[in-house]
This record gives sequence, C-alpha cells and structure tokens, in this order.
Amino acid sequence: MPVRTCRGCGRKASRATLLRFVLVEGCLVEDQQAVLTGRGIYCCNDPVCRARLAKSKKIGNRTEPMR
Repeated sequence: MPVRTCRGCGRKASRATLLRFVLVEGCLVEDQQAVLTGRGIYCCNDPVCRARLAKSKKIGNRTEPMR
C-alpha cells in the first residue's frame, strides 16, 4: 500500500487513511475520489492538521482558503 506524508504534521500513513487535496484555479479542494488532475497534497483528517495545511507557507501563498 502506498505511503504518503501529511503536510500538516509530517506523519507518514497509508494513502487510504489520508485526505487528498489538489489546487484547482488557485483554491485548495478536497479530492475525495482521487480523480482530480494535478499534484496531490495529503493531510490527516484532523482539524489541527487541516489548519496547518491551509496556513502552510509552501502552498498558502498560491491559494485561496480551502473549499
């Protein structure tokens, strides 16, 4: 099973247990079915991790708030 890293806390987990987000027209959108094109960003299903992801300097300056 593929392993991904949460961009909020850095924890490594299987892809199936993390949420996937993709940039769509400058907005960070949750990709529940993993079908959107583009580079995915993975995050735990934890409000703290999601808040850290939204504030991340690596992606935050390129995005609007999460939808």
